[in-house]
Amino acid sequence: MRSHALWFAADAAGRLKQGEELMALSVPQPRGSTVIMDRDECPRAELSAEKMARLGTVYGSPTVTAGNAPGLNAGASAVALMRRSRAYALGIRPLATIAACECAAGAPKYMACIPAQTIANMLARVGVALDQVDLLEINEAFAAVTLVSLKLLADRDSERMRALEERTNVNGGAIAIGHPVGASGARITMTLMYELMRSGGGTGVAAICGGLSQGEALLLKV
Repeated sequence: MRSHALWFAADAAGRLKQGEELMALSVPQPRGSTVIMDRDECPRAELSAEKMARLGTVYGSPTVTAGNAPGLNAGASAVALMRRSRAYALGIRPLATIAACECAAGAPKYMACIPAQTIANMLARVGVALDQVDLLEINEAFAAVTLVSLKLLADRDSERMRALEERTNVNGGAIAIGHPVGASGARITMTLMYELMRSGGGTGVAAICGGLSQGEALLLKV
């Protein structure tokens, strides 16, 4: 419910803009008309915690339901990466700098842990403390992925975990907008970048889990 609510708050505040994170698509219809798709379709304003709690689990999981997992949808993302000198040579203003990146893998049954492990490894390698990170994007492949990873990053301290939640996925996440395979890594990177730009710059971390407990993270500076 938090993911959906944060998306609607971001949309109402005008933070989800065409030409930034969003791109309009014209979809020709059979009889000659055209449908313009210019906003995410999945987020739902009318949600009930009681109804969501009654949803059955899926895929043989003891916890995952249609309410705490992303919807089935399609999407695409694109990001241009280059050296700063190349961008200047092309007359392009760099929007952000990738200061570090990290890959990791773990036991398949502990997929929800891998974003936290990847983030911790990366920050330790570059000497950046978690408290120095202004924003985090941890892809909501399932709610458990983000929650378990935050709990591990907080060293199981409930107050510290709540503080981390306040600066994680602040415009909603994949539970609200979906998790198109192959698009989400670039999507969370862009979401993080634009939110850092809106807040005047800073340091952010984006992390994502993959099938069979792979993980990737990057440190972004704006």
